Amino acid sequence: MVPQSPELLSFDGSYIECGKFYSGPDAAKHFKFLIEQHGAVSAAGIVDGFFRFVAGDGRHTWFGADHLGSYPLFYRTEPDFSWSVHAGKMDTDPVPDDQSLCCLLACGYVTGNQTLYKGVLEAEPGAVHIWDHKQRKLETSRPANPANPATPSVPDFGKLDELSSALFRAESANTEPLKYTLSLSGGLDSRIILGQALRHGIKPSAFSYGKWNTPDQRIAKKICGEFDIPWTFHNYGDHRSLIDDKQRHSRFADHAFSGRSIPHEQDYISGHLTSPGSLILGGHSGDLIAGSYLTPELALTGSEKEFTDLMFYGHAQLTPVTGRRFYDAVRQRLADSFEGMDTSRGGIERAALRFNQLNRQRRYIVNSVRAYTLHNIPFFLPLYTKGMVDFFSGLPAEEKLDQKFYKQFASDFLFKGDLALLSGIESTRPFTAAYQPAGFAERVKFRIRNLDRYKLRKRLFRDQATGYSTPLYFMMGETTDRMIARKRIAEHFPFLPALAAKFDDSGCPIAADHIRKLQRLWASQLNINGFYVLYYLGMLFGGKLDDDM
Repeated sequence: MVPQSPELLSFDGSYIECGKFYSGPDAAKHFKFLIEQHGAVSAAGIVDGFFRFVAGDGRHTWFGADHLGSYPLFYRTEPDFSWSVHAGKMDTDPVPDDQSLCCLLACGYVTGNQTLYKGVLEAEPGAVHIWDHKQRKLETSRPANPANPATPSVPDFGKLDELSSALFRAESANTEPLKYTLSLSGGLDSRIILGQALRHGIKPSAFSYGKWNTPDQRIAKKICGEFDIPWTFHNYGDHRSLIDDKQRHSRFADHAFSGRSIPHEQDYISGHLTSPGSLILGGHSGDLIAGSYLTPELALTGSEKEFTDLMFYGHAQLTPVTGRRFYDAVRQRLADSFEGMDTSRGGIERAALRFNQLNRQRRYIVNSVRAYTLHNIPFFLPLYTKGMVDFFSGLPAEEKLDQKFYKQFASDFLFKGDLALLSGIESTRPFTAAYQPAGFAERVKFRIRNLDRYKLRKRLFRDQATGYSTPLYFMMGETTDRMIARKRIAEHFPFLPALAAKFDDSGCPIAADHIRKLQRLWASQLNINGFYVLYYLGMLFGGKLDDDM
């Protein structure tokens, strides 16, 4: 049986459930070819159509990477968090075409301080490819005994080294104690990072940059004042070069899903605004923020009220896309379960988990560690409890919720223990089941390779300034914004009529009426946030609607 994919690697040292992710003897049974190449494997499985696996020998950790054509790429991290990339042959099938193999290689994988550049590699088990900048050529090193590559033999990844026993993990050449510094934009991402630091007794200094007297700047200043955190502000007028950096490195939004090693511009610029020895509490942007399910039990050092107030301060300003009444109705039905629809706590948990996996966690470890290392930015991996991740990233970000609802929900989900263990949550049906336009599966499978081929217009996701909106257009099975705009919303989301009927049957005519209006709109009348709300509804209700139809 091909396991269904959890989007995020989750290791507890034994069996991992959510779809199926194999470990221990099961991994040895199902992924024999990996063990032959890389020694004993802690865990292995299929993630979103790509192979992932881990193995380690106490010094090195191996991450299975994206399956490109017939070859997987493997990353090895050293104790100093430098990386090498290894190409290993997975089967004897021919590579479909050159692009499928070289797309990610073109984008700069870290090998120490070097990067790989575009070129089709004849991948070999155990081979390491490094671009020599001086000689302008690609060098390939091979193990002395190709039949027995030098690979890890005794895995201990269940403990995840120190990552599973500490919230913050930073690698730095500095021998002096690190000064924790946070780039505080005032947005939810930076507040989550700040909240995690405060929870664990770390009191960082903070700084903001941009234009004076903006809403975000005022929020950041007030938060720092309330929590007695040293705060400085950097005006862009004093750092003109940073504007160029911001423009240049905002390419992260364009290329987050094509594997480019570019950190979020907020964290990149932070490197210019902090003194040596500062640990930047990074991880901004929807693609990089949401950590891991690997955290241990976490003890609060601050009060629950402080943490809750920090998380939800000023966050009710978000503007709904299609009208408050629609969101109020959806919010009510998400908050209060009713018969006929899976809006029980378990249903919301599963939908939030799925939403989180598909849109927030994608390639977090590989992209962030590689990017921050490449740009010499000190970093930490923000490891959040599963309850936090599900709550913050599972709800539609654009839903306009009042603070009372936020606090009640957070209090219920965050501070009464985590949600059910990952092994106790049944996976929802694959998101392809809710709606499946022509070519859907192929575009999802090869969305990375196809990114350049589609040449999506930047304005499609520039408004959100994050990369995670990009995959929606592949899910739609479209190649240009014009083709998307020419269709009505009902053509993109065929489950809507059934959903409207369900709302009618459940005594929610306002929501049903709004959904019927939505399905008649042209796609050009709904922005990316609106699509995401519908996408979330499809994951929440689509599988059940398919069963009933």
